[in-house]
Amino acid sequence: MINLITSFFIPKEAERQEEILKCLVQNINCNYITKIYLFIEKKEDIDFLKEKVNPKGKIQLILWNKQPTYADYLKLVNQLQGEICMISNADIWLKKCDEELINILKQYPNIGFSLTRYDRDASTNIISPLFKGMIGCFDSFIFQSPIDIDPNLINHIQNRPGSEHVFKTELEYKGIEFINPCYDIITVHEHLSNARTYTKKDDLLWGYDLSGNNIKYTYSKLLTRTLPQKKITIMEKYFKKYYRKKNYSTVSQMFSR
Repeated sequence: MINLITSFFIPKEAERQEEILKCLVQNINCNYITKIYLFIEKKEDIDFLKEKVNPKGKIQLILWNKQPTYADYLKLVNQLQGEICMISNADIWLKKCDEELINILKQYPNIGFSLTRYDRDASTNIISPLFKGMIGCFDSFIFQSPIDIDPNLINHIQNRPGSEHVFKTELEYKGIEFINPCYDIITVHEHLSNARTYTKKDDLLWGYDLSGNNIKYTYSKLLTRTLPQKKITIMEKYFKKYYRKKNYSTVSQMFSR
């Protein structure tokens, strides 16, 4: 049903390493994911995976010799014409999906899903979607291939402050309308280790002074809010004809028995 495009690397921290590995294994075992296109930063990472993971015929390894950018991901995505693709961070796994919502993407290629993740607390319980601030946060995007966009607009890596917002915004400027069905398509974020590979100077949206205070919004475009919505709201708001027809059909079947 879904092609997952993501990356794998071996962090220095053992706890972080386990988190990244867990996400890959969970996605391999996920029935909603049919294929995983896995960008690899180093050959040693491939040797590590061969020892740790049973790919179950799902994984296509792509030795990239560097951290891939969103432009790299989308170049691969656009080779999968007409297919449903999910670009996601390496520390995310897909826990739950909804086939009806995925089918909507097949009918309306100008619509995509930008998903707010679920996090874990210290007891490893999955907690409610983490929608930060006025704009929110997004770690996964699902849409139908292809998307025509200048790769220079999205030629930045993941895991930098603002990187997902820039990717989302640039696609919106190309006509993609994003919806956030995170109550019915659940992605889980594994990051209790709190290990980071970036600093504030890597922020794609804000400039900071020497004291670490954000002093200027530097991104050239305004961000948009994409609030979490439940499936019924999405069907009623965006797909009224489809939703009413489906409900009418169900009622007709009940009375025809």
